[in-house]
Parts: sequence; C-alpha cells; structure tokens
Amino acid sequence: MAYKYTITYAAELDLNEILDYISNKLCNKTAAKDFYNELINSIAIVCDFPQSGILLDNSIIKDDSIRKIFVGQYIVYYKLDNNEIVILRIIYGKSSLDEIIKQL
Repeated sequence: MAYKYTITYAAELDLNEILDYISNKLCNKTAAKDFYNELINSIAIVCDFPQSGILLDNSIIKDDSIRKIFVGQYIVYYKLDNNEIVILRIIYGKSSLDEIIKQL
C-alpha cells in the first residue's frame, strides 16, 4: 500500500532554501533539479515502504516514530502519522543536528 505524503511548513522552507542555494549560490540549476528529482524518488520509496528509513535514536527526541533517510548530502526526517507520511525536515547532513533535532 502506497501512502500519501505531506510536507510540513518547516520542511518546505528547508527545501526552498536548498534549491535556492544550489541554483543561485552554486549556480547549478541542473544539480538543483537532480536533487529535487532524487528527493521525490526517495519520498516515493518511503511512501511504499515507510519502515525503510532508520529510526531516530536520540535521547532529545520524545517521539520514537521519527525516521530518517539520506538523499545526497541531506537528511530527510519523517514519520508515519494517521496513514500518511509526514516530511518533517530536510537538513544538510553537516548542520548542527542537535539543535535541529530539538525542533522535531
């Protein structure tokens, strides 16, 4: 069963910043498009196999249903909520994860 997905406002902001950075700061619109396509394909796999992501093992997080997948150099945090995949955040892998995780 393929689940539908939603993207939180925070994850939408993350995605817009990532695409803007790749397209405009790095001047590589092709790489931005490739990243977006890889992200959508990865989310489609999660929708088919929601348990495929790695469970987040962090003492800061109280929600033990949050999972993560890696898309290029980015980490996508998501959870299954009421038969829907909720994309929580899309974060550069070298960011200060402790601060970001506190926001999940």
